[in-house]
Amino acid sequence: MSAIGLQLQKSIGGVINTDDNVLFETVLSNFGDVSYDSGTGVITIGQPGRYFINWWVATQSALGDNAVIFSIVTSQDEDIPGNTPLKTGEVAGFALIQADTAPVTLSLVNKTASPVAYTTLMAEKAHLVLGQLEEIAGGATGATGVTGATGTPGITGASGTTGATGATGTGTTGATGLTGATGSIGNTGATGATGPNFADAGFSAFRSSFSVTGDTQITNWSVAAPYYGSASFNPTTGNFTAPAAETYSLKATISYATVATVTVTIPSGQNPAFAIQRTSPTATTLVNGLMPLINVNVALVLNLRTLIGNGTVTLAGDVELNEGDVLGLFYVSAGVTINISLGGGGTGLVWSVHRLT
Repeated sequence: MSAIGLQLQKSIGGVINTDDNVLFETVLSNFGDVSYDSGTGVITIGQPGRYFINWWVATQSALGDNAVIFSIVTSQDEDIPGNTPLKTGEVAGFALIQADTAPVTLSLVNKTASPVAYTTLMAEKAHLVLGQLEEIAGGATGATGVTGATGTPGITGASGTTGATGATGTGTTGATGLTGATGSIGNTGATGATGPNFADAGFSAFRSSFSVTGDTQITNWSVAAPYYGSASFNPTTGNFTAPAAETYSLKATISYATVATVTVTIPSGQNPAFAIQRTSPTATTLVNGLMPLINVNVALVLNLRTLIGNGTVTLAGDVELNEGDVLGLFYVSAGVTINISLGGGGTGLVWSVHRLT
């Protein structure tokens, strides 16, 4: 089965209406059984498989008080959103879909309750990458055994002597030569090693909302359907242990809300964040995402630097891990003691890790 990949770019600005598809004008890369219609914004995948999509849209403004929401919508009735509470900035998201039958179509759709204007500050307005995740089969077939040697042909018997002239003499037929021995059968080739199983090194987990005030590793995940676990992930501790030295895709979506009205100012230099960290053998931050702050200084009236009341932080990155590396998802308070509900508003948290090679 050939690999599938698609990379799209949008450079033309303007306004996109509610429920309209994002129209990418430029195809940067396209290989395998996948196509894109720039007139409708629809992507068509022509063969079954497992696919991941990363995307972002840079926005300038939107009408009303609503947050900006874009979503991957498929012909399999999937609607996978990404959102931001800010009208100006970048909204990003990702999706992992399983196409059991083909073709499957999908598009990036504006799900905001009002039209959204693309940014005027950047040449590139939106970007989307689609790729196929390899589903590796079992071990290779062993090599064919050596063919046995061919037996030596038997010796041909001598011809009989011709009878004397007169009555026709009949010569005696010589005896048939012996059949050569059958060559021995070659040894059976050894069975190839079992190939890696993608599902053993990947998981997608959900965590319902809970409150924190300081540095916290997020634990007690659920891998019940539609989410799924693997032998490498411990839902109770929240630890993922890399089963092999490979390249891995890390993703997390964390919504939050302040539990009460914020009455304190956060000092400069304190920047609370969410991070995917390697905890063993060496503590390392692999992917980091700052929580959105508001920073206002009105002379003689107001000086305020504090958290926005609610929002969503998206983490995504590909890293190389060694066998035995341990990863976790963390809230990093940076000394801020504000009571925060992670997964606030009932949206929860989603975290996933998948091996790419």
